[in-house]
Amino acid sequence: TKYRTYVVEGQPSDTWVLTVQAYNTGSILRGQMQYTIGTGLPFAISLSTGTITTTTPLNREFINFYSLNVTATYVSRSSSVIVEVTVLDVNDKIPILNPAVPNSISFPETTQEGALLATITGSDADIGTNGMLAFYTVSGNDDTAFSLDPLSGTIRLTRQLDYETGPRTYTVAFGLSDFGTPRLTSTTTTTITFRLQNVIENPPQFSSSIYTCTLTNGVFNPACIVSATSVESNGVQYNVYNNEIAFSVGLSSGQIQMRAAGTLDPSYKTYPLLVTTSISQSPSLNSSALVFISVVVTYTNSPLFEPLPSSFRVPENLPNNTIAFFIHARYASSPGAVVYSWISGNGSFGISALSGAVYVTGPLNYETSGGGAYVINVVATNPATNAQQPMMYTVMISDVSENTMAPFFTDTSPREVLVFIDSAVGTTVANLTALDYDPAPDGVVTYAVLGGTGYGYFAINRSTGALATSFMLTAFGPSKLVLSVAARDGSLKPMQSVCNVTLILANSSNAKPFFTAPVTVAGVPEGPTSVGSIVAMVTAYTSDSVDLTISYTITSGDSYRQFSVNNASGIVSTVSELNYQQQSVYSLVISTSRPGTPGSAKQTSTVALVVINVEDVNFPPQFGNINFTALVFQNFPVSATVPAMRVFALDFDTGNNSLLSYSILNPAPGLPFAIDLWSGNIFLTSALNASLAPRYAVTVRATDQGIPPLSQSTTIQIVVVPPSSPSAASLTCSTVPGITVVEYVPLGTPVAAYVAQVSDSRVLMYSIQSSTPTNPPFSILVTTGVLYVIAPVRYAVSASYTLTIGVSDRWNNIQCTFTVSVIDVNDKRPQFSATNFHFATTEHAGVGTVVGMVAATDSDAGANGMVTYSIVDAANPLSLTLFNITNDGFLKVSADINREILPIHTLTVAAADGGTPPLVNYTRVVVQVTDMNDYTPTFLFPVPDIFVPENAAIGSTVFLITAFDPDDGTNAVVVFSLQQSAGIPFSLTPSTGSLIVTTPLDYESSTGYNLVITASNPSNPGLNTTATFHVSIQDISDSGPTITGPSEVSILEDLEPYSFMAQF
Repeated sequence: TKYRTYVVEGQPSDTWVLTVQAYNTGSILRGQMQYTIGTGLPFAISLSTGTITTTTPLNREFINFYSLNVTATYVSRSSSVIVEVTVLDVNDKIPILNPAVPNSISFPETTQEGALLATITGSDADIGTNGMLAFYTVSGNDDTAFSLDPLSGTIRLTRQLDYETGPRTYTVAFGLSDFGTPRLTSTTTTTITFRLQNVIENPPQFSSSIYTCTLTNGVFNPACIVSATSVESNGVQYNVYNNEIAFSVGLSSGQIQMRAAGTLDPSYKTYPLLVTTSISQSPSLNSSALVFISVVVTYTNSPLFEPLPSSFRVPENLPNNTIAFFIHARYASSPGAVVYSWISGNGSFGISALSGAVYVTGPLNYETSGGGAYVINVVATNPATNAQQPMMYTVMISDVSENTMAPFFTDTSPREVLVFIDSAVGTTVANLTALDYDPAPDGVVTYAVLGGTGYGYFAINRSTGALATSFMLTAFGPSKLVLSVAARDGSLKPMQSVCNVTLILANSSNAKPFFTAPVTVAGVPEGPTSVGSIVAMVTAYTSDSVDLTISYTITSGDSYRQFSVNNASGIVSTVSELNYQQQSVYSLVISTSRPGTPGSAKQTSTVALVVINVEDVNFPPQFGNINFTALVFQNFPVSATVPAMRVFALDFDTGNNSLLSYSILNPAPGLPFAIDLWSGNIFLTSALNASLAPRYAVTVRATDQGIPPLSQSTTIQIVVVPPSSPSAASLTCSTVPGITVVEYVPLGTPVAAYVAQVSDSRVLMYSIQSSTPTNPPFSILVTTGVLYVIAPVRYAVSASYTLTIGVSDRWNNIQCTFTVSVIDVNDKRPQFSATNFHFATTEHAGVGTVVGMVAATDSDAGANGMVTYSIVDAANPLSLTLFNITNDGFLKVSADINREILPIHTLTVAAADGGTPPLVNYTRVVVQVTDMNDYTPTFLFPVPDIFVPENAAIGSTVFLITAFDPDDGTNAVVVFSLQQSAGIPFSLTPSTGSLIVTTPLDYESSTGYNLVITASNPSNPGLNTTATFHVSIQDISDSGPTITGPSEVSILEDLEPYSFMAQF
């Protein structure tokens, strides 16, 4: 009732399309039947033979389908039939790349990785793979700041860009091609200019944190100017934070000026001024600097104070009228009288106007004097001119009591400290404070680290108690360290307190996230039930702990938005229905981000790959027609190897779900046909006779091998064509050009139309009689010679098929051979030989040393199967600077490796094929660095003073010498030695560092000793450190005080009261 055929577009005029034949009373009537076709279409039909040909080349893009009404007329009788002609596509249309709109895009530097910036579009009038678009980058993206999805044309940011350090403008050109054969490329490119916008993130920085200026008689000389700069803006402004009455600063110049005369306090020698600077566009970003202004006032013919100490120490038990100290002023050019008086004083002291003697007028008390200090301001006056010169003195009151109190750590001193493992050496992590209420020097507190598991990693400031890192910390060590810190007073018989500080090592918010596994493989069934399914879970961590602040996003591989990832948990789930036939594998790239510290960018990592295999759900096979008609010549030979025809069904499933078997349902007795179980080939089992049985109805069932199996049936009307007179016309094979088919082409796709050459209008029948290799994924239509895809085409199964086609015209039979080549599609991801690779290398191995080799293979062909390697990520960014990998997989040392900084390096290595776009896989590489004895033992500086009472017993341990060696194992062992010299009353235990008294000590004979001690490593004695430790012998009172001084003193009779007489 209907014919279907195919014609490839662009073929020349008179191309054969189809031959139709009409029959009358079961016989073929030749030379009598006449055929006609409707007008207005690009086809013609032979009046006598029924052969349809083209009248002009066909253009699929103009019309892709024709329905021809063919009429056969015999005498006065006629019959019509519909001939449907489908025009097959040829890749002849060049893809068109649309101009980018807009062609200039600006975005702020804070734009996050993965952000969608633009989408380019194009078109291709072809269909199928010929019309599939592939966008690509032509130029301008050398540092891979942007990623282009080759299928959707979306352009995304691959990493956060920095306005200050990187390019600010990118001009990127994009191109377009198709997937046809041959591959056609657009004749034009489109260009987008990406402009990075500055976001002010950092405050301006002063050129110095402290400035000093001199104000002489109210004038700055030279000018007092502070200066700050910003790499992000020119709008730097200045402001005075304090002392706004006396001084001001130029808003844009930074010049310090006096606001008004007479506003300075004459008792002040130095004014501290806090100047802040900010950026006009962002006032909240500011910094500050201290300006110390020294005030100098010169007087005419005024006395000058002699350069005496500015502070004096007085014991608290001095009686009233006792002279405490003298001050003295004189004239620079000539002698003269000077009168002394207070500017401001204290009720506990008086001053002699003529001699400058300062004497006690009231009780002195260390405990009530505000820390044991009095401040007095004295002025020296020229009585002739009344010119004056001021001076300030500090009187320190000494506590005469014994050292009765030990230092104690305050409640503000932390007992637990959080330390970030990536802190730079010298970073202050805590401030310890201890108090001692004894007077100085007894109450002066100094600090020292005694020991603990954190010894060597931290040092304490001897005077301030600031605890700071002294060595690089690592995430691969313990998570907690303990330090024993001592606070010692300044007495000759010192007392001390000990505080244990626990240091908790943690990851800073600048640590880069790192995935626990670079690749995750999961599966999910196709169909409606897949919606909302949890597919996989990815987990990232920072250094050695999982961080709940990490967030996850899908950056590529999900062009149709069929998946989502939970921002907080990393759970990947489906959001729309999946279809195995549309796409069987998804490769999602998951990126992570986490907040950085204030002012820093987010830290990201983009090397986690989630491979999702869509699992096939079994659907029944499908026949093209539920009922169709086939012809077979009466004289076709009975054969068990040469098929008379082939029936096939299409099954779009995979595996056993797509494996079909064929059977004839309820065969009638004497049916002369049998069907092959697996191929669907129908063989003739007995001779045919058109006069006895002109037609057979055969019902064939196709059944898949799924669980449960599914099937569909079709009924074939087999018409037996009776014999006719033999023809002398020739039957020859056509010349077939190279036939290609792209793997993964959809089932049912026509590949080629094979037509034998015949010199008359005989009916021809076609069949595939053999194939190399066997079981080809093709079938040929018996009457048209059109070759179809009936099973999955895979390059990995075979790169080509050589087919032998049998052609018959009832009397003549020929065999024609041609080859179908399979075009490889880049569908195989490189596969590593191992999930993880573990290597070891010695620290300080030379640059270029091969650490190990990773290997991956790709079963694709040509460039699609060529694999290159790269290092794309690391648990610690330092590792990226120490290793590189060659294109053939050799991991090499690229810089000096120090085990003490990082003993284990965890890298993510990518293997990419040469396809367009390339397919990538990842593996984890762990490099263990073995120790080399390269560090010298070191004492924890500053070296503490050692206080030993003179009555220490012989054999007693009076101090423990400690040193630190960051090497590993025996390389970290430290032994001590003491450089002996005459009179040294100590020995040193080599293994423990115990300082032991060997002879009696006597303070009166020697108040101290300098000990030269060496710390060395026994494995390499040449690695050693020598330091000098001072041992102070503490006096134990065993004699009373003595008074020294003159036995006789002469004085003038008119000596001023409180004048100096003698010193005892």
